[in-house]
Amino acid sequence: MLKSPLSPRLLAAALVALILGAAAAWLTGRIELGRSPRGAEGLLWPPPKTLGGFALLDQSGAPFTPERLDGKWSVLFFGFTHCPDICPGTLRLLERASPGLPADTQIVFVSVDPERDTPAAVAQYVGFFDPDFVGVTGTPDSMAAFTRSLGVLSMRTETDEHGNYSVDHAAALFLVDPRRRLVGIISQPFTEESVSRLYLDIRRFVEQQG
Repeated sequence: MLKSPLSPRLLAAALVALILGAAAAWLTGRIELGRSPRGAEGLLWPPPKTLGGFALLDQSGAPFTPERLDGKWSVLFFGFTHCPDICPGTLRLLERASPGLPADTQIVFVSVDPERDTPAAVAQYVGFFDPDFVGVTGTPDSMAAFTRSLGVLSMRTETDEHGNYSVDHAAALFLVDPRRRLVGIISQPFTEESVSRLYLDIRRFVEQQG
């Protein structure tokens, strides 16, 4: 339990959030904060970063490579299966929102704890929320390279006397278009309604640009 607003864990989480913002800005050139002329908040434009060069695993143990992002819109959320609150809360929100999203949208849960999150563990976890969700994990090195390429940083806490630990991480949603381009980030706090609205706003704006 946090006993002080200045506890080490809270400071670590704040540091992760700060670094995430700086990294995302560096990767995308600039972040349009506020509302664009077309009404899309948080839109990364220009230039969107094209994702590639990764070889991960999905929840069935099959390869999750850049081709899995082709031809569809992807909503990426980074977390871990032992997460006590933010991860299950966000996945539950996405579960409720997903029926109202276009059919070519895939929800992708990406583990930031590959040492514990095997494909089997990820399969059980995402299946609890929606069997259509995609779960992604891999080796520690491959996962670190993938998250770093998106500017997603995480910080493992110290292991306690029982061998347990947590992972502080950003809880934003990363939007990837059918051309594998990172085109938007939706940051907390958000609701089912705001996620749907912002996703559709960003998607509409990107599609209008051609």
